[in-house]
Amino acid sequence: MAIAAVNQNAISHSTFIDAVDANGLRLQDSVLRDMKRSGLATAPLQILRLHTRDPLVVERSASFGPSRAIVDALVNEGSCTYSFGNFVRHSSVSGTLIRDEKGPIAFPVLINGPRVEAVRDCAGAARSTFAAAPIQHK
Repeated sequence: MAIAAVNQNAISHSTFIDAVDANGLRLQDSVLRDMKRSGLATAPLQILRLHTRDPLVVERSASFGPSRAIVDALVNEGSCTYSFGNFVRHSSVSGTLIRDEKGPIAFPVLINGPRVEAVRDCAGAARSTFAAAPIQHK
């Protein structure tokens, strides 16, 4: 997945598909999606993959990871409802995430290709700290 453009309303991203379909025909296509900034902040649903039949904008969803509201609830309250789906047209799965301990949470992310470890401080760090520097990586 690559970031195609960023503006005040949305982050546009794309992926390239190079696959063979069920009939043995080669499929090569680019898939675009605009993720509204409001979705990045508050979306209750994460869509993990892009499909050629997806709409350009999927309301109330995030695609880069859980929304900021989900992460904040997990950090500040210790639990939150989380939903995800593989594709827009497939059913989603919902459940409750529960933080099992206080302290930094390390998770892998891709930054310009390489996988790095990002850290989110859960030990009472101010919300503005995360907003100003969302990813601290090693």
